[in-house]
Amino acid sequence: MVRISEGQGVLEFTLLGAVEIRRDGQRVEAGHPRQRAVLAFLLAEAGQPAPADVLIDRVWGPSPPPSARATLHSHIARLRRLLQPEAALTFASGCYVLAVEPDQVDVHRFGRLVARAAEPGADRLGLLRAAMALWRGEPLAGLTGDWAGQTRESWSRQYADAAVAWSAAERRAGQPAVAIPLLTDLAAADPLHEALALELMEALAAAGRTAEALAQYETIRRHLESELGVDPGPALREKHGVLLRGSRPAQLPAAPATFVGREPELAALEQGQGEVPVIAVVGPAGVGKTALVLRWAWSARARFPDGQLHIDLRGFGDGEPIGPADALDRMLRALGVPPEQIAPDPDERSAQLRSELADRRVLMILDNAGSARQVRPLLPGHPGSLAVVTSRSRLDGLVAEGVRRLPLAALSAPESAALLRRIAARDACANDRLTGRLVDLCEGLPLAVSVVAARLDGPQRLPAIVRELEDEGNRLAVLDVDEDDVSVRRALGFSVRSLDEAARRLFGLLAVHPGQTPGLDACAALLGRDADGTRPVLDRLAAVHLLQLPAPSRYRMHDLVRLAAREHASSSDEDEGNAALRRVLSWYRDVANTADRVLRPAERPNFASPSPLSFESADDAMAWLDAEADNLTAAVVTGCRAVPEIGWQIAAALYGWLVRRRHLERWIDLYRAAADAAARAGDPGGEAMIHGRLAMPFSHLGRTGEAAASCRRAYELRRDGGDRLGAATALLNLGAVHNSAGNGAEAIRWLDEAATLSAELTGAGHLRALIASNLGEAYLLDLRFAPAVGHLTEALALAREHCGPRDVAEILRRLAEAGNADGRAAEAAGHAAEGAEMARTAGDVLLEAEATVELGRACYDLGRRDEGERHLRQALSVLEPMDARRAAAVRELLVLIGAVPSTPG
Repeated sequence: MVRISEGQGVLEFTLLGAVEIRRDGQRVEAGHPRQRAVLAFLLAEAGQPAPADVLIDRVWGPSPPPSARATLHSHIARLRRLLQPEAALTFASGCYVLAVEPDQVDVHRFGRLVARAAEPGADRLGLLRAAMALWRGEPLAGLTGDWAGQTRESWSRQYADAAVAWSAAERRAGQPAVAIPLLTDLAAADPLHEALALELMEALAAAGRTAEALAQYETIRRHLESELGVDPGPALREKHGVLLRGSRPAQLPAAPATFVGREPELAALEQGQGEVPVIAVVGPAGVGKTALVLRWAWSARARFPDGQLHIDLRGFGDGEPIGPADALDRMLRALGVPPEQIAPDPDERSAQLRSELADRRVLMILDNAGSARQVRPLLPGHPGSLAVVTSRSRLDGLVAEGVRRLPLAALSAPESAALLRRIAARDACANDRLTGRLVDLCEGLPLAVSVVAARLDGPQRLPAIVRELEDEGNRLAVLDVDEDDVSVRRALGFSVRSLDEAARRLFGLLAVHPGQTPGLDACAALLGRDADGTRPVLDRLAAVHLLQLPAPSRYRMHDLVRLAAREHASSSDEDEGNAALRRVLSWYRDVANTADRVLRPAERPNFASPSPLSFESADDAMAWLDAEADNLTAAVVTGCRAVPEIGWQIAAALYGWLVRRRHLERWIDLYRAAADAAARAGDPGGEAMIHGRLAMPFSHLGRTGEAAASCRRAYELRRDGGDRLGAATALLNLGAVHNSAGNGAEAIRWLDEAATLSAELTGAGHLRALIASNLGEAYLLDLRFAPAVGHLTEALALAREHCGPRDVAEILRRLAEAGNADGRAAEAAGHAAEGAEMARTAGDVLLEAEATVELGRACYDLGRRDEGERHLRQALSVLEPMDARRAAAVRELLVLIGAVPSTPG
């Protein structure tokens, strides 16, 4: 319907019933039957030109009276007056045209709705319901003549076809009885319409009215035989056979009463049904695969009027799995095949099943499958039926053949809490904080949540169960129901039992890995194999969801699975576990040390070690350290506790990364543990190294006393061990601490002593460069520019020869700072630009930002205001998330130069 212009009404025309005109919903008298016939023909043409002779033939027939043309003109004139101003009825070149939109005419609107319903992805049921609602009775009611009769017959056939499609859509939506009255009337009116009779049988059978469905078959069979001398077609005969055998299995187990959430997964099953013949729901033990499938199956069962099959294949559990031949026998029997007719050969049985399922709509739940090999012979060959497979296995073989996989993950925290409250006693979960903690400890595993919920028989039990779960050594025991088979440990045990010996061994060894997400090479170190030999073993663990793959070649173990792995490991050889831990800690140490040598090529090495991996650049080394940060942190903690001589070395190897990333609190925690580990390992040199480096994060955080104490401890250890280079380095660090605290005079005192000591050493160019650099910084603090620049210039010359790009960049930044402070902006700009470039080469984004600040200041002083502001804003964007104190200083500088307004008050 289209509103023509402001102030005009909306015209609507009905042909599917009496021919009527409605203006704004009110009926307008359409006149004499012949005038209505003229209107009906023009509307049926939908705006197409209608020659006057054709119009006369359609309305008056092949022998019109002599007055027909004049009468037609009268009808047209009256219709034109009726339809104005909304619709124009014009005459040109011997043709009449009624200008209306198709959607203003019910029969055209009906056709468009039916056509749209057939499009992929359309709301089929909604569109067909809207189409069927347009019919108000016999089309063109009250009109006579050949054209009216032929048109009425054609539209009625379209109506019957649409009714068949609508009924099928209602059946799929679980409402098979809705269309039965209409189908019954239509079948009585057209008793030879086989598609109509078949759909009526389908709807009756789906509604549980099998006897009526059989009677309908007899009705159409008699009509076809008596009027055409033929039998019903194959589809009708097949449906009749199915009904006669009574093979409509209804084997679905009860839907889970405590089901919660899973809306996206339910929607995915809904979408997949009808698109593919097989969907595989896969996930770890206890994640709720069967519950999800049964919940959906009960809502969808009416769309499978030929029955629902369910079989537990026992792929994981007690007893032997059900073989394909046995499963096929059970399914064929359930479908009504007599036992003596079931083929003995398994391949023939598989073909027989596909034949039985052809042209049927059967839902098959193949639960707890162990492998693709077990399932493949049981699958339908046509999308009319649907097999939903559940498995702990990923079933990659089936997915490679086109089966749609639906992975099932843990419940969200709100879903877990909802499940807990649904099962537990009414007042047991009143404490939201403890309830949240309990949900976290169950990690979204529905089986675990259900078990603890069953134990919550009152509010007094909640704190006790939370405490029990927090004890990792006791957690799996808490997640058992003693008098039943409901047990997380038991469920996980079935998955482990399905593994081969190598996979079971690695499963146990993964429990000793210190971090949550080991990579392939770390797993290889645990297993004592190379990466190529380890990957297939990991794949077997991932295939049954004992491992997750959060990223390529990286693995994660669910906490409850990790506890099961720990129990498995404890029942194995303890010496093997200790050896595996030592192997993987050594691997982390050696790779981290290799990366650190790339980051700090000119500095004193941490210690000698092999290089299991190589890095082409500092960026590559930083990328590996970033990716492994959590594992490395855990390796330090575990190593310092269990293997102290390796633990402190891992911490030492993280030095270059910690300097660049400024993880200050983590740095302090790790190095405190490392210092204690080195002391317990009886390694004073290692303890001195760690204490010397521990001063840096203390200093950055303004904890000068702790920083100085660390330096002094390092100096004492180096001195007592006769390590003059190490002692000089400790004095250098002590001077740097006082520089950071703004105490230039105290810094100069310790740095001068370090310089005297280093002058006696050979091969200490790097150390002397750093001492000179820090002396320059100390004099700069006291605003003594000449000695500051002198020391920094000396430091730069030494650094270019003996140091890496980062040290050179730091000295250049200091020279730029001195130049800016002393009014030598051009000199400062040159040093700052080169310093930023060197810092970029070294991969130190924070140092690059600091050099860029000096470059911005120099540009501003040189009158290049826009360039200066651009550099300062660039630096600020880097500093804001990394160093709040420095970022605040840059913002103040932007205010000073007028780049941003100051904040009032």
